[in-house]
Amino acid sequence: MFRRLVIWAVRSYIGGPARSWIFTSAAVLALRLVRSTTGRQELVDLSSVKPGQTLIIEHLPISHRRQIRDLRQERKAQRRIARRIRRSRDA
Repeated sequence: MFRRLVIWAVRSYIGGPARSWIFTSAAVLALRLVRSTTGRQELVDLSSVKPGQTLIIEHLPISHRRQIRDLRQERKAQRRIARRIRRSRDA
């Protein structure tokens, strides 16, 4: 509902989608970027915590996709180093 209202407001402000579809698309893209950063849902943890235990929940500054990408790059770098070591031993 909110999204439709914003799209309608942007289109009516700019002058209609037929004449200025580029500006409308840019505005909708900006709206999506803002909503993706501000529209995060709360974390609900249903696990049981016993007395004396500590539960730490951290919000990481990077996304899950970025974490996976970084881990893959690390693994590739480690494999390259291992190959170089094997090659230097064989030579």
